[in-house]
Amino acid sequence: MTATRADRFQSVLSTFPLSVQPFLQYLPQQGGELSSEACDEIMRLLDVSVEELMIRLLPLARVFSMASVSDFHVGAVALAKPSPADGHMNLYVGANMEFEDLALNMSIHAEQAVVMNAWFHGACLITSVATSEPPCGYCRQFLQELCGSADLEVLKPVGEGHGYHVERLSELFPAAFSPMDLGNNRGFMAAPETTRKLGLVHPSDDPVVQAALAAALASYAPYTGNFAGCALQTPEGEIVNGSYVESVAYNPSISPLHSALLRLNLMTFAEQHAIDRIVLVEKPTRIRQKDLVEMLAGSRVQDVELEYYTVQEEV
Repeated sequence: MTATRADRFQSVLSTFPLSVQPFLQYLPQQGGELSSEACDEIMRLLDVSVEELMIRLLPLARVFSMASVSDFHVGAVALAKPSPADGHMNLYVGANMEFEDLALNMSIHAEQAVVMNAWFHGACLITSVATSEPPCGYCRQFLQELCGSADLEVLKPVGEGHGYHVERLSELFPAAFSPMDLGNNRGFMAAPETTRKLGLVHPSDDPVVQAALAAALASYAPYTGNFAGCALQTPEGEIVNGSYVESVAYNPSISPLHSALLRLNLMTFAEQHAIDRIVLVEKPTRIRQKDLVEMLAGSRVQDVELEYYTVQEEV
C-alpha cells in the first residue's frame, strides 16, 4: 500500500526530537508558515542557525509535493520578512506541483511555490531560499523577479548530513534578464506605488466572487496589466483564492488558478482536492487568463463550470 502524504509527513516529523515536533506538526494547518517565535524556539532546542534549520526543514517541505508525472519531489524553504514594519523573519515551505493530462509547462516548481506561499502570508522581502535540488534556469529566472533579488541567497544541501552551500542568485544567474529590462524598477513583493481600484462590470456580492476580486486587486501584472484572481470553494464552504503573478520572461508567470491550487495544497494533505466552485475575475488586455484557467480547471475537477467575471479600472 502506497503511503499517503499525511503518512510521509508523520514519518519525517518523527526524525525530529520530541521537543521540536509540537512546533512542526501543525505546519499544514498553518499553510506552510512558521512564525519567527516558533523558529527561534526550534533553533534553541536544536542549537542550530536559521540556515541550518532551513536545510533540516527541506524533507518536510518535500512532503507537500504533488509530482505524479515525474515522481521527482522537490521542496523549498524561504526566509522572509512578514511585513515592512516587522523586524522578525518567518519561514515558509513550498513544493513542486504537476498536473496529469496537461503539458509539462503547466507544472509549478518548488521555488515558485515557496515564493508564492511567503507572498500569500503577506511577506514583503525574501532574503534566502533553500532548495532540496539545485534550482533550474526557469526557477532562477522566477527568483530574479523578486525585489532585492540581487542580494538573495540560495542554500543547497551538501552531503548526507545537514551541511549546506550558499551562493547569491547573482552568482547563479549572471547577466540576468531582469524586470528593469522592461522598465520595472520595483519587482515582485515590493509595496505598490498606488492603490489599484477595480470594479466588476457585473457587480456581485457573492463571497466567492468577492474573494476572486480581492485576489485580482492583489495581482502582480506590471507587463500586461492583466490583473486577475481566482477563488475556489470547497464542499465544506472554505474559500481559497490566488492571484496572477507575472515574470519579466513571461513563461514563468503563474496563473491565478495555479496560485489558488498551490495555496490549497499547502493547507491539506488530501491526495485530491474537492472543489465545488471556481471563479475567475480578470481585466482582459492583450492577453487573458480565461482559456488557460478553463483548461486547468477541467483537468482537476469534473462537472464544475468556470464562473467568469471581468473588471475595469476605476479612477
